[in-house]
Amino acid sequence: MLMMKTALMLWLKCCMMPRKIATTKETGRSWSWKASNGVFDKRFNELLMIIKKLLPEGNKLPATTYEAKEVICPLGLEVQKIHTYPNDCIIYYGDYHELGSCPVCKAWWYKIKYHDPMDVEGEPPRKKVPAKVMWYFPIIPCLWRLFRNKKHAKVIRWHKEERKEDDTLRHPADGSQWRKIDRT
Repeated sequence: MLMMKTALMLWLKCCMMPRKIATTKETGRSWSWKASNGVFDKRFNELLMIIKKLLPEGNKLPATTYEAKEVICPLGLEVQKIHTYPNDCIIYYGDYHELGSCPVCKAWWYKIKYHDPMDVEGEPPRKKVPAKVMWYFPIIPCLWRLFRNKKHAKVIRWHKEERKEDDTLRHPADGSQWRKIDRT
């Protein structure tokens, strides 16, 4: 009886939703939750499936991590994945891209499986899995998106254009360190 009553209340709440759920917004919120809590893709898939089953049929919420990425990636969140050496000496990029081992610590940039014959003659070479990956988010597209809206741009520039110039410390921009950054 209790299970039936709980299920009935959940369904009634679902039917009487006062607002429409925006797929992109909710996917973004769930993706943000995944990132902030360090949830693995497999567990995130399970959570998405549970939520999708709770919502009424025909909902547009993605059912897998892959589908969620397809919704979020076109939003302009560009990222570059750069392989690094495991000891963080240098990154496997530019002049160091052709090197197999780090010139500083002599570590390999890729994972080595022991008891693995590596590249066997006559077989295609295996893809090397990087030992460590650095995610680089270019700042220019972020700044472009930030300043695209004129109202937001005005609020962001407030500390430079509309701040009171007296000796009272009201904002980080009033501090000596901020002034030092402005001079450089």
